Amino acid sequence: MILACTTEKASQSMAIHFSSTVSCASISFDTTANEWVTYIPLSYATRADEIFSAGFAYTLPPGFAQNVNNVSWNVMFSSPTAPSLHFQFQYGAANYLSTDNKGDVFPLTGGGQPDYNAMMIDPVHNAPTCNGYNGGDHAGTPEDSIVKKLVTGGGSGGGSNWTGSWSSTPTYVCAMP
Repeated sequence: MILACTTEKASQSMAIHFSSTVSCASISFDTTANEWVTYIPLSYATRADEIFSAGFAYTLPPGFAQNVNNVSWNVMFSSPTAPSLHFQFQYGAANYLSTDNKGDVFPLTGGGQPDYNAMMIDPVHNAPTCNGYNGGDHAGTPEDSIVKKLVTGGGSGGGSNWTGSWSSTPTYVCAMP
C-alpha cells in the first residue's frame, strides 16, 4: 500500500509502503524525487500508532522572530491501492537553531539546504526500526544528537516531545490519485 502526499507551499511528496518483505521500519529522503520514502513491516501496520509521513525544515536568518503565527499547511492525500483508506493526520512543529555557541551545527547539504537524511528521522512509533530508534520519541523526531541539542521551542520539552505538541486529530479518507 502506498500513500502519497503533496503540499501547496512546497513540492515535496511522501510514500508509505506497508511491506511483507521488510522486518523493520525505515525512512529516507530521495533528493532527486523530493520525496520521503517510508517502509513499515506489514505485521506492524495495525500496531504502529504513529507513522512519519513528511516534514519540512526551513533555515531562517539569525535573529528571526521565534514566535511565528498563522502558519497554514495544505496537504493532499491519495492512495492508488486503497482509495477508501481512513486515517488520522496530525502535525507538530518545533524550532531548531542553525548553530549554537558550543559549535553544534544543524546538518545541511552542500547547497545549504537541510539534510533530511542526516537528521536521522524516526520513521514510526511502536514498531522496530532498522536504525534502532525504538525509544519513546514521536515518529518524525530527529534522532541525531546534534539536532536534538539545537531544539529551542515547540519541542523543547525533550523526551518524546522533540517534534512539538500535536495538532488536533481530524480523520481523512484517501482519494484516487
